[in-house]
Amino acid sequence: MQDRLPIGDRLTVEPGIRLDWNSFTGEASWQPRLRVTHRVGGAAVWAGVSMQAQTPSQEALHGSDYFKFTGDDGERLRNERARQIVMGFSRPLGAGLDIRA
Repeated sequence: MQDRLPIGDRLTVEPGIRLDWNSFTGEASWQPRLRVTHRVGGAAVWAGVSMQAQTPSQEALHGSDYFKFTGDDGERLRNERARQIVMGFSRPLGAGLDIRA
């Protein structure tokens, strides 16, 4: 779920949250995120931060990974977590071309 909230003519705030649920391990992962975009002239500059989660691999879930680290019920398997921070810039060049970094 995500929303776009314009603040004035140049600033936009996009708060959001994602929920993943793993039926094998019974673990739910709330993943909040936030992006802020500022328009300067024809360009846009943005920055964002989010918490990300990766569920265990299919091999680990079925107990057929190369090394046996978990029980057959997967009770010790947990999602991997990471914080992601991004920044970017975009500007139209004309003739239908944009530059984005």
